[in-house]
Amino acid sequence: MSNQQLAAYFRAQAEWRDGKAAEYPDDHRNAQSATALRSLAEFAEESESDGLEHAVALQQHLHDGGLELGGEQAQRAVARYGYGYGVTNRSHGQFLEELRALCLQDAYEFVSEDPCEADPTGPLHDFEVDAALEAIVLDGGYWTRRAQGHMSVQDLEDWVQEIRDQDTSGRTTSIEKTISFEISLKWGRKQEGNEDEGGDDEDD
Repeated sequence: MSNQQLAAYFRAQAEWRDGKAAEYPDDHRNAQSATALRSLAEFAEESESDGLEHAVALQQHLHDGGLELGGEQAQRAVARYGYGYGVTNRSHGQFLEELRALCLQDAYEFVSEDPCEADPTGPLHDFEVDAALEAIVLDGGYWTRRAQGHMSVQDLEDWVQEIRDQDTSGRTTSIEKTISFEISLKWGRKQEGNEDEGGDDEDD
């Protein structure tokens, strides 16, 4: 599967950084970010790159004709990629995995905040859509594990159900956040214990 559209999005963000570099010539971080984003685009296009799986998964999060990726969190992360720090192929792969998690979380929050509108990217499982409509809080730990792809769909559904059982009110309190975090730790340990067995989770 071609990742040219995703790469084009990264290059468009690099051009935006070029504009910022011209506007603020004394701030070299803008040019640094533009270079990093172009390198990320090349990485996403490499069919043998370590981040291929994540790059392919990110394609479905592009919308509005490829002009937008995910939501606010994902777009902010891309816009600041390489801003003030160096990048390597290894960091490209790590970033694509993190970006995949952010896109999933953005999609979930989109459904939670505007249930009358359909999710424009469609990457969520049905049980995740149901949880979003119930205002169940799924924290970053869940989406990180989801993006890593090592957990089965059934394990993910069981995880969400456990959070639902502890949060029937749909309101986020400090106690509920603690419960969600503890559940994340438990399922994280479960995943780590089963990673050698592989998983079958996909974004669609």
